[in-house]
Amino acid sequence: MENFSNDFGPFSSIWINTSHQGALPKSAVAALNEAVQWKISPHHLASSSIFSSVPSRLKNVLGSLINAPPEDIILGNSASYGLHLLANGIKWSSGDEILLVEGDFPCDILPWLNLKKQGVKIRAVKPRGVGLQPEEILENIGKATKLLCTSWVYSYTGHIINLPAISEICRKKGIKLVLNCSQAIGTQPFDITWRWADAITCVGHMGRVSAGLILNFARIWIIIKLTGWRCRQLMI
Repeated sequence: MENFSNDFGPFSSIWINTSHQGALPKSAVAALNEAVQWKISPHHLASSSIFSSVPSRLKNVLGSLINAPPEDIILGNSASYGLHLLANGIKWSSGDEILLVEGDFPCDILPWLNLKKQGVKIRAVKPRGVGLQPEEILENIGKATKLLCTSWVYSYTGHIINLPAISEICRKKGIKLVLNCSQAIGTQPFDITWRWADAITCVGHMGRVSAGLILNFARIWIIIKLTGWRCRQLMI
């Protein structure tokens, strides 16, 4: 196995909680320092190819990590950002049901709650044990269930769900599976050709992932409406 110890540090103490904050590799530190210099003179950035080449290279690198085409990857600033895009972009009907996991990380829960105003039912499944089991998903699926959102690795316990089994249940029942892959991508094997989820979101400062991503490889058609001082509509 290749030794990457020289790519990090130096450290004055032992740090093992990388699921909370992962140490930046030296190459990332160098890139950040370069980015700061660009921001000091932003007039050069606007006319430079780096403005478009850096995101493009990043999408290619992330795509190679999970065997995904770069055009299916959306760069965002957090895992919550990806879930908000999906929650507010998918066309819902009154009476539709979304299953969540009680006790899951807040970013997997909060983006969906506002859909109650549209008549969407939000139901949190309480695991009987330390983590949600496939049979518990099966027991809670109803005729109106349209989507399940869950973490692959639970932030508070480290529990890893049986993703292949849960994915198979959702696929057979015609339910979209949206997966928060923070703490998982980079440490757990994942390939989009396995069809384990319909869309994934992942934050970049945990585990071994180097940047945040949202992957909509099931081609879920979403119309994003953003409100605020830069109000606009995007179609992804």
